[in-house]
Amino acid sequence: MSWTERAARPAVLAALLFAAVRAGTVLAGGLPSRGWDYLFGLSLLVLGLAALVPMVVRQRNPWRRPARLVDAGAGRRRVPPMAGFGWFAAAQVLLGAGILQSFGLDLVRDTQTPTVVGWGFTSIMFLLAAFYLLLVTGLVVAFFRGDPRIDLTPAGVEIRDLFGRRSVPWAALTPGRPTPPRSGTVLRLRVARPELVRRRGLVFGRAGSPLVTLGWLAAHPGFLADALRHYVDHPAERAAIGTPAGDDALRRALGAS
Repeated sequence: MSWTERAARPAVLAALLFAAVRAGTVLAGGLPSRGWDYLFGLSLLVLGLAALVPMVVRQRNPWRRPARLVDAGAGRRRVPPMAGFGWFAAAQVLLGAGILQSFGLDLVRDTQTPTVVGWGFTSIMFLLAAFYLLLVTGLVVAFFRGDPRIDLTPAGVEIRDLFGRRSVPWAALTPGRPTPPRSGTVLRLRVARPELVRRRGLVFGRAGSPLVTLGWLAAHPGFLADALRHYVDHPAERAAIGTPAGDDALRRALGAS
């Protein structure tokens, strides 16, 4: 396990703690010195940008990701999220705290009654801040929930994105598909029976042609496509998914070590 994987969860927890401390100082009226307040806010921005570095490193070249599925219990094999997603969540917490709370501090210290224009600007900023806060909250919740991920089960494929999930039975998928993606960032499934697909939350792509975003998934794009196609075309082997025998059979069929 690399250092980026070991430190992803502590990084998100530290970012949340730092953001909470910063929010506390804003609600208390800020530090006595305006200079120290802005230095505190600037430190959040700097740390947030620094947290993006491991994300960029982990995102490079999806074709070098591991050609394997992770054990997720009996009858289930998983494509987990990369550690880079945790660093991305930490960066968004820090950057959001640095920007939004600095704005909030200015409002706390403003002793003048806002004009109509001022109220309008403030309202727009609050709406943007609320939307961004919801987005960041969704990222953090998804990270601690273990999303995004893809689970392979004897019944079908379960796709969990950041804000939605889909359940695609094997019987719904088109034989001979999917083929390995060209870009390595998006995998398009082909569904012959869209009425069998179950969707919940915010998902992208039509039911007959679901899109799977590969950017945060810790699996070789070609291997994932080949594994899905193997189980689509070989119904007899689906029952062994989530067993050592099934893992061995899949590796032999795909020529993976």
